[in-house]
Amino acid sequence: MFLNYEETIKYLKNVTRQNSNGFTLMHFLSNGYLNAYLNYEGELCSKMYDIPSTGIDDFTIYSTELYAGYLILNNKEHLKVLNQVLIDDKAANIVNFYKPLDCKIYSPLVAGTHVNYGGISMKDLEAYVNMIEACGETVQKDITGMRSEKLDLKTIIRNLRVNKKDLLFKIEEINSIPLSHHALNRKGEFYSSELGLALELWEEIYLKRKGVFEEEQNLEKAINELLKNYEITSTKLRSIKGETDETGRLKARLKVLLNLSGKNKIRKID
Repeated sequence: MFLNYEETIKYLKNVTRQNSNGFTLMHFLSNGYLNAYLNYEGELCSKMYDIPSTGIDDFTIYSTELYAGYLILNNKEHLKVLNQVLIDDKAANIVNFYKPLDCKIYSPLVAGTHVNYGGISMKDLEAYVNMIEACGETVQKDITGMRSEKLDLKTIIRNLRVNKKDLLFKIEEINSIPLSHHALNRKGEFYSSELGLALELWEEIYLKRKGVFEEEQNLEKAINELLKNYEITSTKLRSIKGETDETGRLKARLKVLLNLSGKNKIRKID
């Protein structure tokens, strides 16, 4: 099941009990928890890029096909575009896509029927083209097996102009996000220093210490003490101790992330 942008924001808010917006979606997209999808119906070509080449336009058309289904946006180039769509709220042109569970690169083709004769004889091909034209369809030249430099790409491959309202998100993927530890990506690495550190200190303060502090010590003082003496274990912050510019910035965020309220328990230490 798929949700549009507005439905996804509402769903995330209900699931996480926190306000969600385009930034929330970009966090989950950029760290592999979610993919963005488009519903597409039309003609596609699959493109084989030359491995030694670094040029994005250096490819060969592998095949063409009529397709009705979902296209997926989930690589680094797509993330740049999604940032423009979700954060800047602008439309963006995209030319390369993937199908779910398919590693080939696809591009939308202009309207018309691209003949893919796959080895049939020229006589049969001409008969097929004549039949299509007799039905009033526009027949494009056969491009299967042709390299990009031999094609007029502007007349064959078209961009899809994508707006925020066009994006779809899979509810099954949303439900699989480990919301209690969403500062971690799927590799178990912190993608946000502040959130990662907050989780570590939250576990130390509330799970190990049960939120109980020494006399005249509150949460803020406990954070200061831990940052001076506690060996932080996350990959990005492992070597950080004491009072540095970095920990100063983190402490300011921790006061919000750890919900500093002044309602902490105090226990007198004998």
